Amino acid sequence: MTLSEFSFTVRRAAPVVILGFTLFIVFFVLMRMLFTALRPSAPQTVYTPAFGKIDPITFSQKIDYPPNPLFTIDNIEGRPITASSSADIYFVPQPTSRFGYAQALSFMAKAVGFSPETNYALTGTEAVYENGSQRLKVDISNFNFTFDLNFEQQPEIFDNTIIPDEINILNYAIEFLRKMNRYPSELAQGTNNVIYLKYEPTTKEFNVVENISDANVVEIDLFPPDIGVYPIVPPKYFNSQNYVVMVFKPRGYQVIKAQIKHFSKDIESAAPYPLKSGDLAWEELKNGKGTIVSSGQNTNQITIREMFVGYYDPDIYQPYFQPVYVFLGDNNFAAYVPAIQEEYVKMIDESL
Repeated sequence: MTLSEFSFTVRRAAPVVILGFTLFIVFFVLMRMLFTALRPSAPQTVYTPAFGKIDPITFSQKIDYPPNPLFTIDNIEGRPITASSSADIYFVPQPTSRFGYAQALSFMAKAVGFSPETNYALTGTEAVYENGSQRLKVDISNFNFTFDLNFEQQPEIFDNTIIPDEINILNYAIEFLRKMNRYPSELAQGTNNVIYLKYEPTTKEFNVVENISDANVVEIDLFPPDIGVYPIVPPKYFNSQNYVVMVFKPRGYQVIKAQIKHFSKDIESAAPYPLKSGDLAWEELKNGKGTIVSSGQNTNQITIREMFVGYYDPDIYQPYFQPVYVFLGDNNFAAYVPAIQEEYVKMIDESL
């Protein structure tokens, strides 16, 4: 066969080859589509919420959005992160007034220095002890309390202070809470954070110090343990609502502020509810539907460096313990977006 004859044969066969290849591709695509259509789809999880529609979270710490905020995300993943498809919701029993609370109140008041003759004022479930130098507020339904010393009128408290080692600091804080008979087991099983502060009498402010030797005050924050892979996040994020603030002297210590606001959940009541996607939570944050709990030093340009799901630990009673998306940014920015899908949450008017 000459070169001309070979070239002629190839030209005549080319259309047939191209047509055959095209038909093969079409057949392959059609068969793939058929197999895909016949393949059983992954079963869709149908949620039958144990509590029906739940009450929305009430955030006690709220900071206004800045004018015309511009959010960007610059985390390791480079995009919003979606948590698992669901998370458990826990029922929190409503605290009720306890029989014999007067004796418990007297015990707590004595522990912070009130005399046995001091009377308290009772409004609803809140008992208040107060004199010119200190105040103790106790919820008689669960003995959550807030204690404040009027240290502004006692500046000598901050003279000649010492700072013990961290183990002793924690032990003294626990000792105080046990004296108050309010050291919940969940807090005992969780983590603690020691913050070293310096009180400035002229400005009446507490400032965090880098060098422990500069401190004259210590704050101990107490956090409950994680629930599975989810951390517990407080109303202000960076500081717990459960704390003891102390001043140490060569002979003993003085508690100047303390608070326990803890609500025990029913672990056995755990019921799965579907979560929003990370993309949806991110859009809600950008569109003003989040709750900023720490604005830091940010302007209207806010860069998010970390995003995850945690359980919101309220400092006021709420009937359900539930998750939120947490957004952390530069300069101590923190914001929350409720994580449960909206169709499983009551509207505001429904929860009233």
